[in-house]
Amino acid sequence: MKTAVILTGGIGTRMAPITYSLNKSLVPIEGRPALAKIVSLLELSDIQKIVVLAGYLSWQVEETANLLSENLKSELIIIRTPPDYSPANRLLGASDLWTLGTELILIYCDNLISDSTLLSYLLEENSNRVLVQKRSPGNVNINEFQEVEYFTERKIELDYVELGYWRLNPQEFFRILSERKDLPATLNSYTSTFTVTSQEIDDYISISNLERYVMHRNTLRRTIFLDRDGVLVKSVEKGNYLKKTNEVIFFEENIEILKSLSYEYNVDFVIVTNQAGIEREIVTIEEVEEINQFIALKMLNVGLPIIAFYICPHHWDTNCDCRKPKTGMLRKAIEDFRLDVAKCLLIGDQESDIKAGIGVGIKSFLIKENFNFLERSQVHKEIKRALDEF
Repeated sequence: MKTAVILTGGIGTRMAPITYSLNKSLVPIEGRPALAKIVSLLELSDIQKIVVLAGYLSWQVEETANLLSENLKSELIIIRTPPDYSPANRLLGASDLWTLGTELILIYCDNLISDSTLLSYLLEENSNRVLVQKRSPGNVNINEFQEVEYFTERKIELDYVELGYWRLNPQEFFRILSERKDLPATLNSYTSTFTVTSQEIDDYISISNLERYVMHRNTLRRTIFLDRDGVLVKSVEKGNYLKKTNEVIFFEENIEILKSLSYEYNVDFVIVTNQAGIEREIVTIEEVEEINQFIALKMLNVGLPIIAFYICPHHWDTNCDCRKPKTGMLRKAIEDFRLDVAKCLLIGDQESDIKAGIGVGIKSFLIKENFNFLERSQVHKEIKRALDEF
């Protein structure tokens, strides 16, 4: 049985701030979760079983995978493990699901390949193989026969890095993994014991760190900043704050507009939200982040990709630089994602939102919570005209 195992468990620190609200495997790529693109590629390659090993925000991975499985021929299995598990522990804990296969494709969720022929390369013969890129410092040595030796640490004298797509013998891999209990040490031992050949590629999308992701994203996607409460979700009474996910009521009229903008204009969204209740000790930062994680997942899975949330936790009397109408959150997002402000928009429901956008040179639109259908439609037309000018 052809079995693919996808590792999605890590926190993804180098992909912050995206990974504050999403598991790394769900980072939006062209509006869709990275995991969805990996699974689609595996489905095209006639993989019969896909095992996804989740850790950090595993509930997000499970919910997304359940949606994906509705349209798959392959069997899709999600294993939730503690966030602090190592990749080896995740693999060992689910070994009964993949060691029975005759062919194993091991995939890290950090890199996405789009060419199905590359995956076919891994499957076309009963042999050990890996996809690599020429880059130094590397962790792979390749001899004249394209045979691989993997090293646990990167070295300046090594010219290749492996991209996290391995074709391995599941029984032999498990035997070594059981002894070493460490994935890099296992791959080092495996490539020293068995012949592993390589295929060099350059055409792939990296979500291993924010810089590489941004380089790819900014060539294809536009960015709209949104206020959260009053635009994306319904506001609560003045002086109160959302504290639990079951209190979230999505603003469906606005969401339909935002989804259409994302689809038609290749837009991702960045949320900038004042949450003075944190400093006032009405709501905790953990509660706000949990709500943001809930919102990010729900929106991603309906076609409204949010790449980051920026939060001002301060009381309005603190005189911070981030609380809107101040521009601190916007400036931080512009720096993090290397955004061209001339090609960004902002949508808010308060004058403070609009002032913040104008303060950094972003064209801004007011869409109040009590707007009727005609008023909302007029703003939608104005936003589309602005996007058409980019």
